[in-house]
Amino acid sequence: KMLSGLSNFDLSTTAMGRRSLASVCLSYITATKNEDSLNLAYNQAVGTGSMTLTIAGLNALNDIDCIQREKGLGNFFQKWQGKPLELDKWFALNASSTLPITFERVSGLVSTPEFDITNPNRVRSLIGTFATNNPINFHGSDGKGYKMLADYVIFLDSMNPQVAARLAIPLTRWRSHTMNRQNLMIKQLQRIINIEKVIKKSLYEIKFKKDRSPILMIVEKDSAQSNDSSQNGIQKRSDTLPSDRYFNIHLHVIHHLGLDVFFWTQSDTT
Repeated sequence: KMLSGLSNFDLSTTAMGRRSLASVCLSYITATKNEDSLNLAYNQAVGTGSMTLTIAGLNALNDIDCIQREKGLGNFFQKWQGKPLELDKWFALNASSTLPITFERVSGLVSTPEFDITNPNRVRSLIGTFATNNPINFHGSDGKGYKMLADYVIFLDSMNPQVAARLAIPLTRWRSHTMNRQNLMIKQLQRIINIEKVIKKSLYEIKFKKDRSPILMIVEKDSAQSNDSSQNGIQKRSDTLPSDRYFNIHLHVIHHLGLDVFFWTQSDTT
């Protein structure tokens, strides 16, 4: 009823609000796992001309082990497999599901022709989504999620160090987890550090302070140098390191939520 008479091309705030509210209601209805509600979500996912409502239907089914979910995801893939941005949504849906099969599904999807490890958006949509938006499966007590993430951080470092650096960030948040998970995450951080090619070639380093607190260091090509400032509780400090004949390297230190993140920005002096 909330969607009745609503045009897919209506971008007014009222129309967007109705779609948003309808999507929330759909997620509540499907939580009962009633067959009629599952069919309702499926029909919306495959029968609407709105991408917003399509994704809402798939999201409502995404954590439920049912035929409607598989058919809905299959339909979306067949329809959009030639469109990179839409296909990224499909990968993200697979990676964000809380179902127990998700780790195996993600591991399998990296071997499909549609997954391109050299495409940063594709890497973020699958590996990044799994690590940042799927706490149940990524933080499994066996540590398989941590190992998989570290594998791709190491692999990507040689071809795209900046993507690799950002991909590693979830591992640096080990303080927020149980002792068992802390040890597993630190193990993978140490493994990244100990890979010789990463230490020599990458634009970032993950190191440990004396209290075993990890420090993530990221290099970005950005000529802007920030001034000393404090916003929203985030303390920033900018120092200029000694320059060589090619670059001025500016160090920006951000202290936030117990994590030290060092952003190195480079400006060409030639």
